[in-house]
Amino acid sequence: MNIPYDSAIVFEELKNDLPATTPRNAAGIYQTALEQLALVKAVDLRTFSAQKALKVARGGLWPTLSLGGNAYTQYSSVAQQTNYRIPASGKRKTM
Repeated sequence: MNIPYDSAIVFEELKNDLPATTPRNAAGIYQTALEQLALVKAVDLRTFSAQKALKVARGGLWPTLSLGGNAYTQYSSVAQQTNYRIPASGKRKTM
């Protein structure tokens, strides 16, 4: 901290102000840890995520039904000017 040393410095004593709801037995401490620790919560969320991913994968095994459609028109000034004629040889020529 780059503070010069002072031998006369006095620190205030810290008080132990634990809330009254803090459990005093091993089972209570363990239960509090399960509820509050981020690692435990992360494991629970990963488990939940894996279960959902499994349901998604199983859902992909079901057959699917698709319906599609198209609409097409040759409405264009170029299409109106182009005439197609099929000669007797069977090959198309554009005029």
